[in-house]
Amino acid sequence: HSSIDQTLRPDGYADRPEVRRHSSIDQTMRPDGYADRPEARRSIDARTVVEVVTDSRGDVLHRMCNVILLSPQSPDKEQQLKVRGQIIGTFWDERDVGPTLDHPGEVQIMVTYVDASERSVPLLFATKYAQNFGDTETTEGNVIKWKASLCKVGKKFS
Repeated sequence: HSSIDQTLRPDGYADRPEVRRHSSIDQTMRPDGYADRPEARRSIDARTVVEVVTDSRGDVLHRMCNVILLSPQSPDKEQQLKVRGQIIGTFWDERDVGPTLDHPGEVQIMVTYVDASERSVPLLFATKYAQNFGDTETTEGNVIKWKASLCKVGKKFS
């Protein structure tokens, strides 16, 4: 569990120094909600801690982020499933739809594409609506829980 300083650009996206999996980010916030640069922290007294979760490569996962899911069957090498989705919730920013997250390393994903070859692949966390990826092609089953470490930011299959 590491702590790093992070500054936000005016557009709200983080300038990303090296981010470690499940790190706490110590951020100084200005009254307007934007983070201040470390060298300008003297006059700031409001501080907040922002928790983040990262994908298989250390990229930060956040709401609306597009991801490709990776197979839990091959933890040593990155084996992509032909399944795409969008992060809709993290442990610290959870939505009240879909499965509840029980651990900081889990994310809620709205599945947006499932290749026909992946329909019979079982979900890591089955629900009453979805046991495999084929079941996620319904409105009741399209929000799933998945491990953040088995996600990869992006849309293109390799």
